[in-house]
Amino acid sequence: MAETLLMEHLKKNNSDVRDMLRAAGQNEIADHWNDQINERNKLKHSENIGQIVSDEMQSDIKMYEDKHNVEIELKRLQDKEKHLEYLQKQLCELNNRETEAKRLVEKEKDLIKQLAKIDQLEHERRIIEEKCQRELYGRALLHQHQTALRRRSLSVQNELKADLDWLNQLTEQENFDYEADIERRQKEKENILAIQKLVEYELQKEQIRELELNELEVYEASKLWAKREEVWRNETAIRQKLLHEVIEDRRKQISDQLTAIQQFQHDELISREELLEKIENINLYDKLEEARRHDQVNEQCCQLNNQLADKTKSNQFIENELKADLEAQQKAELAYEVMLRKEAENLHLKEKQLRNLTFYKSSNGYSTTTTKK
Repeated sequence: MAETLLMEHLKKNNSDVRDMLRAAGQNEIADHWNDQINERNKLKHSENIGQIVSDEMQSDIKMYEDKHNVEIELKRLQDKEKHLEYLQKQLCELNNRETEAKRLVEKEKDLIKQLAKIDQLEHERRIIEEKCQRELYGRALLHQHQTALRRRSLSVQNELKADLDWLNQLTEQENFDYEADIERRQKEKENILAIQKLVEYELQKEQIRELELNELEVYEASKLWAKREEVWRNETAIRQKLLHEVIEDRRKQISDQLTAIQQFQHDELISREELLEKIENINLYDKLEEARRHDQVNEQCCQLNNQLADKTKSNQFIENELKADLEAQQKAELAYEVMLRKEAENLHLKEKQLRNLTFYKSSNGYSTTTTKK
């Protein structure tokens, strides 16, 4: 109690004590506000550390996503390159098949022309045979046998020459089949050459017979006519049979080739249609894939825009919080200054009141009375 009264007395009468207490109160208030500011700064610092950690995590995640996206894009480009190479091969194959189709069309036309040529040769062969038959079955008088033999020999020679000419025309078609079996072609060529040699031999033999006719008498010529007529018939029949076999074999070869080419063209047409359909499906798949990728890119852009908007909102929110904290700190500091100013004014007012009261008491003798007691 006495200490309290003493303290009150010192506060009232001792200016040093009052200044000390006022300074202590101000320091206490300042310490309180400093503690609050420090706490707020620590909180901000911890928030900043958390933000830094979060930013680093986001940076690592973004780096991983970027690397993953780069790998995906690289794989996509590699797949696209392989796809383009495959498509290029398909197009080259299609071009090759179209070229082959044109070549087959030309070959088909050539074979048709050769068939027409075979028909023409066969028609010529028929004319020769008909003429031969007419002359073969002709009759001659006895005194005309020698002349008839000579005329018939010349006719046979002409027939043989016509056969040789016909065989030469047939030989000129040897290059008609560029892809035929070599062994078969060689055998056919040998057969034609053998027939040519046979015809040439008969021609030489007939020429010799013609020379021998000059030495024949009428009776001998008559006997020789009958004998020669039978020989001519046999030789003509054999020769015509061989020539028919040659031309029929040639016709069969050309017909077989034409049939094979037409079948190959049919199969090739189906194959080209399948290849075209395959290429069209590839192009359609490329368009769909490009559209899907376009939609995916648009979706990713939208997601990035949304993330950017969210990030902007988050940054704006953090910025607003920082501004609010700064404003609150400024307001607190301003309020602290106002409070200090008011405290100083109150203390100054109280000090002034105490001085006035002390002066008043001194003027009325309170001090003397108090001293005497």
